[in-house]
Amino acid sequence: MLTTKEIALNLIIPHEGLYSASPTGLVRVKDKKTPIYPYRDPSGVWTIGFGTTIYPDGKPVRKTDPPITYEKAVEFMLLHIDNDLKNLKKYLPQRLTRYQVASLLSLSYNIGWPRLARTKATKGLLHVINENPDDFNRIEPLFKQYQFANGRRLSGLIKRRNDEFKTYKKKVSSSCLTKSKIS
Repeated sequence: MLTTKEIALNLIIPHEGLYSASPTGLVRVKDKKTPIYPYRDPSGVWTIGFGTTIYPDGKPVRKTDPPITYEKAVEFMLLHIDNDLKNLKKYLPQRLTRYQVASLLSLSYNIGWPRLARTKATKGLLHVINENPDDFNRIEPLFKQYQFANGRRLSGLIKRRNDEFKTYKKKVSSSCLTKSKIS
């Protein structure tokens, strides 16, 4: 049985990918030995590793930052997920499945916790989930509103939101985990 974090990683990694700047442009990193340099993501934000835009110490990624290793990229991603999970526990006292939590972790990883936290307001995603985490008709369009970067609807974000919502509404067999507190 996959843990919540493993399900989240299975959503995050394929969509974030692992890229690095090179003299010829942006390249996909295919091995664990390649140094990973900062690059601009589709919305123009300096990024490194698996979509890291802010280092664990709170400093933003800059063009002039030194390269990191594959291991460091994974470390940054796991720290980000752990931090977002702590935040979700505060905002979502509602019992959720591990698939629901994992999909919210993927969304938060992509759009940033502050932006997701603002959805706690009336009619926002976290508000609706707190009211009824199985109200898929209200929740789906709230996931899909995050398909844009700089005003453009991006195919990669459309696919990611579809994958996240599909995971969110995944049924969990009663022999595994029906509902449990976020962990």
